[in-house]
Amino acid sequence: MKKFMLIALLLVFAFTQCKKENDDYLYEVNDDEETKEVPVTFAMPINQSRSDFSNILPFGDILWGNDNNLEYIYIGIDSKYLYYDQATSTTKRVGELFELVADVTESKDSLFFRGMIPQNLLYTGQDCCLYYFGNNGNGLEGSNVTNIYDTKYPDCLIGKTISFAKQTGDARDVGDFHLASVKVYPMRYLISGGIAVKIDLLVKGPFENKMSLALLDLEGETTLGGSAAALNSYTIKWVEDKFVEFYEYANDPIIDVTNNVGEKSLIALLPQYEPVTLECNKGKYTFRKGLPSNMLFIGNMGHNLGEATPLPWGGD
Repeated sequence: MKKFMLIALLLVFAFTQCKKENDDYLYEVNDDEETKEVPVTFAMPINQSRSDFSNILPFGDILWGNDNNLEYIYIGIDSKYLYYDQATSTTKRVGELFELVADVTESKDSLFFRGMIPQNLLYTGQDCCLYYFGNNGNGLEGSNVTNIYDTKYPDCLIGKTISFAKQTGDARDVGDFHLASVKVYPMRYLISGGIAVKIDLLVKGPFENKMSLALLDLEGETTLGGSAAALNSYTIKWVEDKFVEFYEYANDPIIDVTNNVGEKSLIALLPQYEPVTLECNKGKYTFRKGLPSNMLFIGNMGHNLGEATPLPWGGD
């Protein structure tokens, strides 16, 4: 069962080893205790919902969980592997995105993400980041999220791309485009000898939403164009020695809105910080102050989404 998942105005949510394929030298740690995988957990208080939008939505509680009642979040960890690159005579690092999974049905007060990670990769106070890629975060084939693997070590997940290029405008589908991140730091719980038995991730601040929503009248429309539509994918990827964010412009600046829900369509947009436009056969709308993230753009606010009006299409 799909769930509703929307962003409100200025609201921030409180929210294996890979084989060697050439002659480069891979540095391996031989201590079994150091490389042993241990449970890594991240707890998020949710009170059964992502947030309460009862002031603008007809259904106030927006439940966590996708079709399988699971949520996926990814922690970027540096130096999963070290190898000597003979071509450049340098030692290079390979980072990895590790998956943490939460069962939405098991808790009413907090969402508990869990995963298994080699204990030597995380230490107390280490600076890390969690990335959320929406309902399709695990990147299954045919979804709007694509997994990226290292060319040298093809089993290593080094990045993900989330596409905004095709949307229905249905509130039940907005969760597919919820993109967010938060800084965390690990806390190791040790037994004698300095061996970790588990690692908890402590949140450094609120989740940062990296997209916004616009309420649009798309009745009879099949495509959205304009400069606001040109920026329609986001990638996080390990490059050289760190995870790097990319906001990518399409050669064909189109968002496919075929079979949209009509005059109250909610479209997710990536941030831009200069004036941009959305265009369709009905006209044009200009975001004169740009498209900052974590915003809901509507024509006029009502007591709920049913009373709110879409952005006005104009001729300029």
